[in-house]
Amino acid sequence: MIIEVLTVFTILYIRFTTSSDNPISVQPPLIRPATEKCVVTLISQSSCSYWSEVIMESFNLPTDCLPPWSKVILDVSASEYGTQFDRYGALWLGNIELLRTTTPEPTAAGIAWHIEKDVTLYGSYFTTPNLTAYLAIPNNVDSTYTGVIQIEATLTFYKPDLEGKFPPLSLPIVLPLTSATQYNNPFSAMQVTSNQSLSYSVQLSASNITSLQAVHLDIFASAHGCEEFFYSNIPSDAAASYGICGGGVYRELQVFIDGQLAAIAMPFPVIYTGGINPLLWRPLTGMMSFDIPSHRLDLTPFAGVLLDGGVHSISLTVLNNDIEGYWLLDAALLLTCKDSPFSYDLNEANNVVGGSIDSYIDSGTILSEERHLKKRDDGQKEILFTTAGHHSLAIISFLKYSDGTTRSYSLKMALITSNENALVGESTAITQQLSQQSVESQQSDENGQRVVELSENRYPLYVEDYYMQDATSFDMQATVFYELDCLKQWLWLPADKEAGIHMSYAVMWNNRIGSNATYNRTLDHSVLYNQNDTAKDSFRIRTSALPPHDDGGGFCYSRSATAAAGTVWVDRIHGEEDCGFPSGLSFCGYGLCGPLSLTGTQQVAHGAAKRDADSDMKSTSAFKSIGEKDGKDPLFEVEEDKNGLAALVLEERIPLTMELTTRRRRNNGVAAHSL
Repeated sequence: MIIEVLTVFTILYIRFTTSSDNPISVQPPLIRPATEKCVVTLISQSSCSYWSEVIMESFNLPTDCLPPWSKVILDVSASEYGTQFDRYGALWLGNIELLRTTTPEPTAAGIAWHIEKDVTLYGSYFTTPNLTAYLAIPNNVDSTYTGVIQIEATLTFYKPDLEGKFPPLSLPIVLPLTSATQYNNPFSAMQVTSNQSLSYSVQLSASNITSLQAVHLDIFASAHGCEEFFYSNIPSDAAASYGICGGGVYRELQVFIDGQLAAIAMPFPVIYTGGINPLLWRPLTGMMSFDIPSHRLDLTPFAGVLLDGGVHSISLTVLNNDIEGYWLLDAALLLTCKDSPFSYDLNEANNVVGGSIDSYIDSGTILSEERHLKKRDDGQKEILFTTAGHHSLAIISFLKYSDGTTRSYSLKMALITSNENALVGESTAITQQLSQQSVESQQSDENGQRVVELSENRYPLYVEDYYMQDATSFDMQATVFYELDCLKQWLWLPADKEAGIHMSYAVMWNNRIGSNATYNRTLDHSVLYNQNDTAKDSFRIRTSALPPHDDGGGFCYSRSATAAAGTVWVDRIHGEEDCGFPSGLSFCGYGLCGPLSLTGTQQVAHGAAKRDADSDMKSTSAFKSIGEKDGKDPLFEVEEDKNGLAALVLEERIPLTMELTTRRRRNNGVAAHSL
């Protein structure tokens, strides 16, 4: 029945009978300075061939690679041939994790892939003497699973330029919280399941952290086992009855300081390179699957608390983590000092020496779940699970500075998710979800001058999962549509609130993937009845610093690729690679690197826009900027917003569904389970 249908194919794999183009993604390449550079090997050419293997190499920064730097870029090159599952892995330098990744499933002829990542903000840690680089990609190789992963990694250090486009960077102090690499199995020290948490002790003092401006926490988080497809899970009390993973669909990363909730984040639904049906991601790989980015959470309201010289605990957990699955968490503190690339200080001569929390409002996580049983028009039985969840957290602190002044720092976070999971008949599961995350930070000085940073992310997701098996063969069909919508905005506000916004700068980006795949063969591999796939992947960026590009559909950068049968047939790129970013800011992977410095002269020099100049950009966004909606604060309009989220998912997938109608009718759709 459903129990058998939805779980049995987790042990199957695809033995690719045809070749495929090398896997690619369409996010913009990193902008590399044309300056003097130094390349240092982290991991020389190595093979990953057994489960408990940890590759280690010593690392010392050569004297000709010492700072100042404008950028530090990690490059990872890998290849594999044969038959193999997708594998997860990580790369560390010392106790700092640089990369969380998954590998693609290879072909008999072999594939190669490349990952590039901006790791500049970890640069101060790289000067630590006698470090060791660690690489772990658990892999099993035998007569069936023959794929051996060949891999190498380097760090490239770029010097600043003379023109100021790539200035020398003052780097944050990096304090790793975990020491996973000190274990024979690093992942065992990072694993949490059910209601488990990881807790670390930290001790900072204003006497030895003498120029603190801000505190951030980077958390790498990836879901595994029954958590890999958490968005398709059902409530735990029903999980056993239907043979599906439990815990429900709502997930939330939570950070506690001394037992008090300090920050929350919503994990993106990363689909690994073998997830659901590997044909979906050949050769257009899923979002973030090669480079699962860390979550950067703002802990600045707690800067004064952390600097009191006492021992404090920082704890990490994942809310509603199913006991049959687990998450791998790894974290590091970034202490931003004055002149740092992501210092938001209004007076760079000052630094935080103390402070306290003034206001703390936590709504708690509020969930509502319903389930319905109905008979569809085609006669099939459908069990529908619906979930709506939200959580808001608002913190205001007063931070004391070295000149004797006190300034307020406010931080608002809001998470919203709406999800529908339908089990149709004995062979189909359909997931529709929309998750949204909003963050607003605001810093002011004693004169009332304010600097505001706004960000909003949307994650629409649609998955159809069909699987049927008899005594001799199986048929699996998949349709996936998902999207990443992001808006980041900075506002400079004068003390006189009637004067309006002094200056603003905004960046919006969107990544959209739609893919279909069918795989139908005998269980013994003797006959392949049907194998086909189509996919489209697009990435667009728009900023308030440049007018829309004529050929880019209103975006300064636009790339769109279409693939079928493992081959890229169309790959179009329009626009400026750097989008006219201000000095020190760039696009990297799926977000921004080198967060914006707030010196007004610099922004004017690089074209930061006035409020009226960037309003046109925001009006074309798929969502509105924080504070724009009817003059209200949408961070706390949860009850008003949540009811329309499921409908938004359907609305967002209409264009791609229409585009792939013929293929989708033939394939009937897909599922959300690994092979």
